Amino acid sequence: MDFTQVRRSVGAVVTTTPKPPIRMRHTSVRRRIAFIGVAVAVVASSCAGDEAATETTPVAEMTELPPRTASGSAVAIASVPTAAPATAAISTPDAAAETQTLPAGRLVERPCDTAPVYVADCYWLEVPERRDIPGARTIRLWVAVIHQEGPDVAPTPVINFRGGPGFTASTGWVAGTIALDPRDSGTIVVVDERGTGRSEPRLACPEFDAAIPTTAPYEDRAGDHRQLAIACRQRLESDSIDLDGYDTVESAADVIDLRRALGVGQFVLRGLSYGARLAREIYRQDPEGVAGLLLDSPVTTAPAGPASLIARAEDAIDRLAAACAAQPACAATGPVEANLAAAAAHLDQQPYAAPPLLIDGGFVHFGAWRVMSRSDLIPVLPAALASVAGGDDSILDALAAEFAPSADPRDNFATGMNEVVLCADEGAALTAADRAAMAAPGVWEDLLLGFFPDCDAWDVTPVDGGRLQDPRGDVPVLVLSGGLDPIIPPAFVDEVRAQFPNTNVVLIPAGGHGLADYDDCLRTITLAFTSDPAAPLDMTCTANLPSPFIASDE
Repeated sequence: MDFTQVRRSVGAVVTTTPKPPIRMRHTSVRRRIAFIGVAVAVVASSCAGDEAATETTPVAEMTELPPRTASGSAVAIASVPTAAPATAAISTPDAAAETQTLPAGRLVERPCDTAPVYVADCYWLEVPERRDIPGARTIRLWVAVIHQEGPDVAPTPVINFRGGPGFTASTGWVAGTIALDPRDSGTIVVVDERGTGRSEPRLACPEFDAAIPTTAPYEDRAGDHRQLAIACRQRLESDSIDLDGYDTVESAADVIDLRRALGVGQFVLRGLSYGARLAREIYRQDPEGVAGLLLDSPVTTAPAGPASLIARAEDAIDRLAAACAAQPACAATGPVEANLAAAAAHLDQQPYAAPPLLIDGGFVHFGAWRVMSRSDLIPVLPAALASVAGGDDSILDALAAEFAPSADPRDNFATGMNEVVLCADEGAALTAADRAAMAAPGVWEDLLLGFFPDCDAWDVTPVDGGRLQDPRGDVPVLVLSGGLDPIIPPAFVDEVRAQFPNTNVVLIPAGGHGLADYDDCLRTITLAFTSDPAAPLDMTCTANLPSPFIASDE
């Protein structure tokens, strides 16, 4: 059974722009999608869930569209001070010990590895691993400045942040799969945040690929996960990586150093899922350097631990069920909650192999949660659950294919970075309810094993105060929110409004996680905002956004 047949069976009109596969990094320990990672990315953790738009992630990420040829270069960043590359590599312990500390934010020109469809300047940004320790070693971040040309060059460069934390920003630009909108004449700055992608070092955890029986009791699997996390931590530390240098506060400082090194007065910050948390921390540290904030499916800046993660997942299923019941064609597939329970019972009796996945009943709730992060897959889900509940597993192969891993490991989710940052940002803020949820997650075992770290295993120092500080300001903000987002419910928008009174919100009723490329209406709005955040926004096209599961004959 393919997706077209399923869509026809529910009479759904898929209104979203087709998105490339979410790249799933499955391990039998975690059975986790690695996008994903948000944005939503597409998703990654209780707060990052990210990212689910294209590499969702562990939460959704920015949608990557087929390439279009760039017509030329519009020089918005005229010149950049550069320096010769450091002679000592940083990827080995001995080399790291020999590397001398360089001034924060030093740019080093490098050959471009971006696809030839783009006009780009490429650099390493060399920064201290720890800004609070004199003489800390230097790490380097992958940076590309993408130029476009048009009749009017947008005055303020846009910098994009993906979700997770842990997703790679460079992937689409290296592969050439991100389309430059011909209406856009701006400059785009791309950086792989420290610990991710092509930046060095990269905090990956291949240890989590170890095979552990998926049928083992939750307590055993949680214990195995803890031991693998400890093994990853010890290996990273043996490579002279100081894990206390990897958190949202340090990543924000990197971007501020990058802005200054490029000689740019201001950035427009565009953050997806966790990237929206990072963008707000950048603003908190450097308000004068920010012209506007585009927050797509924004993760809260407050702690949102395991209890919140489960509550949001259950709320998302309730929202999905209500939306389906409101449309006759979808309602004909049966109650969503009943089909979800029946599908889990069926796969508990007869697990389904969809390599590299072994899908059993315990995975069904987690899988449904992940599918909901993708706006283009949401219309498939009710009929897919009904199909599996009735004993027809054929749809599972197609769904599993949506989560294939990347060929280049640098494009996969940086699991160690994800876990270290989340533990630093909010691991110290766990409540009694969080610990109770971790001890007995019920049907959400796989969700917690995949998306919330064992912070006792990582043993990293929390950010000052044990949580991120709240930003406040009058900068222009545009928020995109999905009505069926399982990671970031629409209620999270209230936090942004409280922090930034000058906020416009676009709610997409049928949207999941990661929405900037949902359709041409959203692309037009986001392009207008990034071109001039202070200008009034024409959002009249949003009046025609469809409700979920609109049938073709309605």
